Amino acid sequence: MATHQTNHPAPPLEHLKAQLHIDERLAPLEALNLARPQSGWIRTIRTALRMTQAELAAILQINQKSLHALEISEAQTKIRLESLEKVADALDCDLVYALVPRDTLHSHYRNRARKIMSARTRSIENTMELENQAMKFSQNYIEEQTDKLIARDFVHWGRNIK
Repeated sequence: MATHQTNHPAPPLEHLKAQLHIDERLAPLEALNLARPQSGWIRTIRTALRMTQAELAAILQINQKSLHALEISEAQTKIRLESLEKVADALDCDLVYALVPRDTLHSHYRNRARKIMSARTRSIENTMELENQAMKFSQNYIEEQTDKLIARDFVHWGRNIK
């Protein structure tokens, strides 16, 4: 299928601007690439400060057994954010809570749009083949239709598309 190629994309729409803005804000966090220590941050920071469980428990005004339970629950990723924030404050730390996408939001959104468009064109190609009118959509056509899907904000997440 013949299509003309555009060299410059249309100006970003509000939802795309928002994605790009969030991507920019998350970039420094992504660059940190912090992995949670196996024993958890509470224990790691506490021991780096040469602080005993009893000392931290006293600051938190809880018993040592409760602090031990908090350290275990954090190491097992079961701790409540509220509890982790209290412990962070007691350790004179800031709790940084963020969802950091594995790829940029913009790329993730565009890949979803491309999957939707590819599924649609595959369906049309299969139907045409069944009618002995085999055809194949060009990659350029799929990309142009992907751009249109994004521009119209028709990218949806409800169905699983292969």
